[in-house]
Amino acid sequence: MQISTRTGPRILAILGPTNTGKTHLAMERMLAHTTGMIGFPLRLLARENYDRAVAKVGKGAVALITGEERILPKTARYFLCTVEAMPVAKQVDFLAIDEIQMCADPERGHVFTDRLLHARGRHETMFMGAETIRPVIRKLVDNVEFDTRARFSTLTYNGSKKIQRLPAQSAVVTFSAQEVYAVAELVRRQKGGAAVVLGALSPRTRNAQVEMFQNGEVEHLIATDAIGMGLNLDLNHVAFAAMSKFDGKFNRGLTAAETAQIAGRAGRHMNDGTFGVTGNLSGIDPDIIEQIEAHQFEPLAKVFWRNARLDFRTVDALQKSLRRRSDDPTLILAREPVDEIMLDHLSNNEDVARIATAPDRVQLLWEVCQIPDFRNIHTDAHPRLLTSIYRYLAKPGSKLPIDWLGEQVLRLDRYDGDIDQLSSRLAGIRVWTYVSHKHHWLEDANHWQERTRAIEDKLSDVLHERLTQRFVDRRTSVLLKSLKDKSELMSTITANGEVQVEGEFVGRLEGFRFIADETDAAFEGKAIASAARRALTGEIAQRVKQLETDEDDKFAVNGQLDVLWNGAQVGVLKKGDTVLSPDVQVIDSEFFDGPTRERVRIRLQNFVNSHIENRLKMLTRLRDCQLSGPIRGLLFQLNEGLGCVPRSELESLVKDLSDDDRKALAKLGVRLGVETVHVLDALKPDPVELRGILWAVARELDALPDLPPAGRTSVPNDRANSKGFYLAAGYMPVGPLAARVDMLERFAALLRQKARENDGKVRPDPDLLSLLGCTVEQAEGVFTALGWRAEVTKVKKSELEAKEAEKKAEEAAKAAPAEAVAEAAAPAEEKTEEAAPAAETVAAVPEPIAQETPSVATDSLDPTIDEFDMLLEDIGDVPELNEPLIDDSPVDDGLITDDEFDALLDELHGPGKGPNVQVETKQPTVEAESAEPELITDDEFEALLDELQAQGKGAFVEAPVADSPVAPAPTPAPAPVVAQPAPAPIAPAPVVAKKESGVAAAVKAAHQQAKPQPESNVRVDTRLLDEIMNMVGELVLVRNRLVRLGVSSEDEDMAKALGTLDMVTADLQMSVMKTRMQPVKKVFGRFPRLIRDLSRNLKKEISLELRGEETDLDKNLVEALADPLIHLVRNAVDHGIEAPDVRAAAGKPREGHVLLSAEQEGDHILLIIQDDGAGMDAEKLRQLAIDRGMMDAEAARRLTEQECFNLIFAAGFSTKTEISDVSGRGVGMDVVKTKITQLNGTLSIDSVIGQGSRIAIQVPLTLAIMPTLMVILEEQAFALPLVNVNEIFNLDLTKTNVVDGQQVIIVRDQALPLFHLKRWLIEGQKGADLPEQGHVVIVTVGTQRVGFVVDQLVGQEEVVIKPLGTILHGTPGLSGATITGDGRIALIIDIPNLLKHYAS
Repeated sequence: MQISTRTGPRILAILGPTNTGKTHLAMERMLAHTTGMIGFPLRLLARENYDRAVAKVGKGAVALITGEERILPKTARYFLCTVEAMPVAKQVDFLAIDEIQMCADPERGHVFTDRLLHARGRHETMFMGAETIRPVIRKLVDNVEFDTRARFSTLTYNGSKKIQRLPAQSAVVTFSAQEVYAVAELVRRQKGGAAVVLGALSPRTRNAQVEMFQNGEVEHLIATDAIGMGLNLDLNHVAFAAMSKFDGKFNRGLTAAETAQIAGRAGRHMNDGTFGVTGNLSGIDPDIIEQIEAHQFEPLAKVFWRNARLDFRTVDALQKSLRRRSDDPTLILAREPVDEIMLDHLSNNEDVARIATAPDRVQLLWEVCQIPDFRNIHTDAHPRLLTSIYRYLAKPGSKLPIDWLGEQVLRLDRYDGDIDQLSSRLAGIRVWTYVSHKHHWLEDANHWQERTRAIEDKLSDVLHERLTQRFVDRRTSVLLKSLKDKSELMSTITANGEVQVEGEFVGRLEGFRFIADETDAAFEGKAIASAARRALTGEIAQRVKQLETDEDDKFAVNGQLDVLWNGAQVGVLKKGDTVLSPDVQVIDSEFFDGPTRERVRIRLQNFVNSHIENRLKMLTRLRDCQLSGPIRGLLFQLNEGLGCVPRSELESLVKDLSDDDRKALAKLGVRLGVETVHVLDALKPDPVELRGILWAVARELDALPDLPPAGRTSVPNDRANSKGFYLAAGYMPVGPLAARVDMLERFAALLRQKARENDGKVRPDPDLLSLLGCTVEQAEGVFTALGWRAEVTKVKKSELEAKEAEKKAEEAAKAAPAEAVAEAAAPAEEKTEEAAPAAETVAAVPEPIAQETPSVATDSLDPTIDEFDMLLEDIGDVPELNEPLIDDSPVDDGLITDDEFDALLDELHGPGKGPNVQVETKQPTVEAESAEPELITDDEFEALLDELQAQGKGAFVEAPVADSPVAPAPTPAPAPVVAQPAPAPIAPAPVVAKKESGVAAAVKAAHQQAKPQPESNVRVDTRLLDEIMNMVGELVLVRNRLVRLGVSSEDEDMAKALGTLDMVTADLQMSVMKTRMQPVKKVFGRFPRLIRDLSRNLKKEISLELRGEETDLDKNLVEALADPLIHLVRNAVDHGIEAPDVRAAAGKPREGHVLLSAEQEGDHILLIIQDDGAGMDAEKLRQLAIDRGMMDAEAARRLTEQECFNLIFAAGFSTKTEISDVSGRGVGMDVVKTKITQLNGTLSIDSVIGQGSRIAIQVPLTLAIMPTLMVILEEQAFALPLVNVNEIFNLDLTKTNVVDGQQVIIVRDQALPLFHLKRWLIEGQKGADLPEQGHVVIVTVGTQRVGFVVDQLVGQEEVVIKPLGTILHGTPGLSGATITGDGRIALIIDIPNLLKHYAS
């Protein structure tokens, strides 16, 4: 220590690295004096040491003085200040300056130098700082005592580490807020969270973040170099993410001293620390490392200085005095500080220059210029604010106006927004906190101090909360802290299995398996797993005990072959010794040890054995009965087959059964059928499911295939399922069906009975069809599978003509709606004489009968047996089944000849493949356009019903026959199908060449016309179409750009080329769009049946007219329009069309009419739903809105008729007083409005009482490329979907009106709300002054019209929507982005979402 021998006040310089206790020494020395003052470089440090002093000497003895905060008790003796705010004129016994090496700081160094030169205590002065400042102090200050402090701990460099590998209690240092946020986000994902410290934070926010780190809630701190001064943290390691910073004017590298100041935060007090860099840097210069570890740095030779003796005569004199240089070469002129920059800026203002002419006005101007800009945004906002303050204060005797000051503060009294917005408001309120401490500027300074401090504290708390939400996974931090403390974790488990540890949800406990909550961070997953393992160990032990004592009703097995306990999977069934004794494998659980797992397995095995015993008694008694001989083998195989085995597999054993054996089997419930041997009780639904599970387990499958629905007598035979599966389910595969074995036996028995009654021949009559619930075609397949074959007979020409004459007479007598059908059939009858004398065909059959029992449900939508018979009668009676006729009569006796018959068969089936050659499972048929046998399909049958319904016919009236190139005559009577046991194949009759008949000629003509046509279609994956559309979209953007550039070019050839490009691109765009198009018929096709069902349910008579079914639109729109159109058609039928009696009384036809049409209008599709019903009563709708509390009577009275109609689209609004299956809930039309709005479509309603209603929907033709209106808001381009734009005009915004606080304009006697888009979409414009003139764009959204004010209109432009990036994703009111023709990025406005977020 160097001690001066001179008398007078003592001056000490305590120098050394960080973590040497310099600040602690200064505090002790100050409190040892009667009065004292310490200047700190940061408000945070001043506040921290103020709290320490208060704890020692009491609140009344300590003052806190900073630019933004003043706590000044009248009895204060000790003053803790920021260096700038130190009241240096006040005499105190002790005075100290911390971090005195800041004299070399380019921005604030002149302030510290001034304190070094002029600030003194009466008895003692102390300067604390780095060893580098020693030469400067020695030169500038006389009689100084120097004391060098050694660091308590060592500091070591440990190289580069990736952030995810940083040790606990680490700090990552970078030098901008954006970099801090980016690193903090990375640490949150990989480490669970981090605290954030920046110089821009208020002390309250910074303290809260540091406290979170110190408490162990997070293990990492991300900070700027603000942590390098005076923050005492429990840091073990400091990692630099950058080694350069921007110092206000230049981007420069860190000096060794600056690096040491920051790195010295690691290893506080006696704990050693380390420093290094993050993985993005290669390392630190070895010379710098050596200097830091040895604490030896190049000493400072110069410090920044500014003249303190200012000349306030004029502004110029003041500026010259500020720029005066020192005669001492150690003191160099400070880089132009912010206050001088503000002075220069304000002095150039004419008003300020006119006012600042007297010395007191110049001094006031300088005081105003020293108001700090905490936002550091380097715009003219701060100079403008200072100008306003100066103007107010420069008036004689004036102070800041309360109204103006209140408005400025009120704008900052908001707590919504993101981190940046909150930080900006916090910086703004700190300015007013500083101003509030200028008592001579304010009327009630104490009031404004309290108010600004309250707002600052609230913003600080909210900002801390936002920082924590964004950069800290609270759950992980809580768990990490609890795990680190090794204390007992408090866990709770809810009734549905949710697990909470220390109040944080960590996952679910299903049985004995813990399913952790999904997380992207591996670090978080490990923390959750560790916490759950510690917290749930006791719970698992209790659950094991509970499982052992629970009754069997708490257990179950399912189709996934799982064993469940209380609904949770605890085990899996595995193959055992026999099919009825599967094993149980306990699921893996990290909580199980060997003995515990075995205890669980034994309990589950006992349940499975008991479950099988109880549910499958009919099988277990077969296994346990003591019988011998053939019956024993039969029972064994029956057990292995789970109660159902084909008879053919047991035939040898069945033959050997005695009468006693058969009686024993009967007592055991075993039925010896013709097709199967089965246990009757095993066919019940409950045993069937368990049998299926056991079958799947025995075959080591992963899961049980879907079982046939309970109660079905037959199901389609899915070839993917094995025969064993169907047998285990109680079904037997027979041809196209799998029939339930008991019904199959009845079917086979009835078949044999009918064969005996009809000379061995059977027709597929309703009795047979109803047993299996099948069609004629399916029955043929069953016949074939059971060993029967089909035969075809010939029909005489005279019988055919008689039936046709009878049918013609019946059709002539039908009602008017059927006359068109009869007329269409007339030309066909005239050509009958030219047709063949006879032909073979089959009757049209309905779709399969879906039944649950052997009887057919009469209320089914599918045709019943009676309806089926009616259809057969309409088409033609099925003749008796008999043997094929052998005709020896001459050719002209009325029968088709053999050679004509065989030639026809060859044409239909191919040579040698007629029905007389081999067994056919399908009935042959002659069709008008095809030469292949085919029954009517389900879709064709439904289409037939729709067609007949539209023509006014019954459900099963024969449809008119289309023109045919073969024979336009009506379809001949069907040839009977004969089913009989299959004998040996019969050789085909020889074909004799005879005179060519009319049939043969027609067949040849059809054969010649049926030449194969070249394929005109190709298959293209829709994903490829979407990809092509995207590329075309990119081409459109380039086209727009080139066209825009070409406007400014005078090159004629270039203009022609661009014109060609524009045209070709438009054609290509349209062609590609067409490939994505689908006809709206895809949606319209479902409405005839919907109308038919609604007519039946509502007992109304309705005809549906469809127009424009071939109109094409984007495939995505086709799917999206289905639901809205269904709701609108249901609404028209239910609410619009009246009952037949009501219509008749009103003079209308009993049959209502609904029109559904589609047509293309430019780049839009117009859909119309119109009915001729009762219409809507606007007055009734108004009253309903009042009754349901939607609006008051006055508001309802102001509604126009159109607005009343639009009420039906409101959520929950319905004109029905009772809820039915069809309507009454008030959600259907709300769905319509929401969906159409999402598609950027519009809705309009027109209704006349007594005449009906018309609803028009307009939607874009495609969603891929969107026509838009480009507008400009504050130099930023935005795109409004053109489909929503109604009109555009210029408006004098001073002539608008305000209704209920909302600005409105009157357009054609209608008040429309007016919104200024830039207030919503441009940052900082919410409180901006409104323009006097503006462009107004009127848009329609659904049924609502509003006006948007924009700065500039660009024009129409087609755009391709691009998704928003991660930063803008989820921003309210924006649906995407695009590139405009001039190359700028334009944001596409989502108008419905925009209004919902900002205007609701």
